[in-house]
Amino acid sequence: MKIKEGHYLAPYVATPSELAPHIMELTKPKKGDRFADIGCGEEGVMVIEAAKLKYGLKEVIGIEGVKDRIKKVTKRVRDLGLEDRIKIIHADAVEYNLSKIKPNIVFMYLTYNGVTMLKPKLESEVEIGTRVVSEAYEVGGWKPSRAVTLNYKNRKKRDVFVYEIGKTEMREPLELQLEEILIKE
Repeated sequence: MKIKEGHYLAPYVATPSELAPHIMELTKPKKGDRFADIGCGEEGVMVIEAAKLKYGLKEVIGIEGVKDRIKKVTKRVRDLGLEDRIKIIHADAVEYNLSKIKPNIVFMYLTYNGVTMLKPKLESEVEIGTRVVSEAYEVGGWKPSRAVTLNYKNRKKRDVFVYEIGKTEMREPLELQLEEILIKE
C-alpha cells in the first residue's frame, strides 16, 4: 500500500485463505460489527472471509491504496457476488480517517514499520473496544490479549496478535510466548 513516493506499508503478500476463518474467529466477531482490512490487496482474502453470513457483520470494508490492486479486488468481489456485502475504498491508509467507517474490528497484514506507522491512527481514530488484529507483526508497546501461531498442516505458519483498544496495556518490549494452534483441516 503506497504512502508516499517510494514508501509502502507492505509488499503484497496475501493471507493464506486456509488461515482466514481461524483469524476471523480470533477477532470474536459479534452481530452488527464493522470489519475493516487495511491493505486488503488484490485478492481480498480477509474481506471475502469476513463477508460470510455466519459472522453477522454489519459492514465489511477493504482499504487499499494501489490502483491495480483495487481493480483486481473489486472484480473478484463482483465475480463472487459479494458487492452488496463488501465495500472497497481506494485510499492511502495513512491519510484515511478510520473514524469515518467506525470499525469494531481492524485487520492488518503489514510490515513492522507499516504497523508502527498506523499505531497512532488506531489509538486516536477507532473507538474503545475495537479489536485490532495484526498478522505477522506485533504492535510495539501494546500487550496483545491473545498471541497465537496458526499452523496449517506444518506448511503455512502465521503469527497473529489480537489487541483491544482501551484494554490493551502498554508494556515494555519482552519476549512473547505464542500459543500454537495446529489446523488439521
